[in-house]
Amino acid sequence: MVSVFGMNEKVGNVSFHGIGQDQFNKPYSDETAKLIDDEVRKMIDKEYVRAKALLVERREELEKLARQLLEKEVLTKSDLVKLIGPRPFAEKESVSAQVMHQHDQHEKEVAVEESTGENPVA
Repeated sequence: MVSVFGMNEKVGNVSFHGIGQDQFNKPYSDETAKLIDDEVRKMIDKEYVRAKALLVERREELEKLARQLLEKEVLTKSDLVKLIGPRPFAEKESVSAQVMHQHDQHEKEVAVEESTGENPVA
């Protein structure tokens, strides 16, 4: 995120992706390399704390899942819903559902075009 996408305030909006990055010929100084390392370490530490807090907060659900996994090697989505309830946020539409939606929309447009002799997109 830091060196490839430039997603860091201290390093800046700079991407070093695609530039020859072997250990002997870096496209940035040792000082910048240290800054990138420090920023990446901060991100990892922050997310570690966040993940740990989430596991502590959701300990009851985690233990339910762990007990069930000891009995059953694989849990399905419906198993998870039974154990800990539905997801706390809406699910994204699957790629296949998106494709089907686009296909249905195209078929409707073709039907309108055939029935009216007009192109609805034009």
